[in-house]
Amino acid sequence: MSVNVAGTALAKSNAFLNGAAADAITLGDPLLPPNAPANAGQPDWDSEFLGQVDGLILVAGDSHDTVQEKIEEIHKIFPANPNQSSITVVKTITGDVRPGAESGHEQ
Repeated sequence: MSVNVAGTALAKSNAFLNGAAADAITLGDPLLPPNAPANAGQPDWDSEFLGQVDGLILVAGDSHDTVQEKIEEIHKIFPANPNQSSITVVKTITGDVRPGAESGHEQ
């Protein structure tokens, strides 16, 4: 997702201008080793997040339906349409809680 912040205090922030990937070590994220087949020295993140990502919206809920309802509400506020806004959906990940005795031990 990217948002136009020109003229704001955020636009002058080095952390914002350099991007999250440049701050990965400070965030505690490991880097890929120098001999990695791709993206050596970059954060060990899903490749979609190695580009320009200025924000992240995380949605969680008690069911897939309630999560989908919230996502649709967010899309009404921030349409992910290049003709209407500067926001782009980079990746969507669907997850579930672990069943039975493993419940509550998600990572």
